[in-house]
Amino acid sequence: MQESSGRRIKRAIYLDFDSIRLLSQDELTALGQALPEVAALIQDTTAQRWSNVSVFRRYAETYLKAHPQVNSDCLCMVRELAPTQYGLPVELYCFSRDKRWVQYEHLQADVLDHVLTVMPYFGLRPYQVISSHQNEINHKKPE
Repeated sequence: MQESSGRRIKRAIYLDFDSIRLLSQDELTALGQALPEVAALIQDTTAQRWSNVSVFRRYAETYLKAHPQVNSDCLCMVRELAPTQYGLPVELYCFSRDKRWVQYEHLQADVLDHVLTVMPYFGLRPYQVISSHQNEINHKKPE
């Protein structure tokens, strides 16, 4: 481990299929204003229609590659995996610079926190199985 280039981060976030859609030009403009990194990614929007997942993946990859604690000498990508009954998995794959366990875990958590918190800008929702407890709360009759 200590001789490697870094510790691998490999995490998937499952996107709710109902939140995946094409973005309008107005939505792309607003997204570029809210997240300036997006504007550079979608400069030529006349050539293609962008889906919110496509822009999200490109944003997340740009975020990872610019993160000072991610090892830029190692492979870094954000990709879609095969769809499942739990949604569309989008995998974050990169390596940390710091190999120490605690710092690695903090980086991994910080990256996931960031990606989850920007998802609403793209109109995306993570897929979440509703537990029976949650279902009881949502369907409880008022007294």
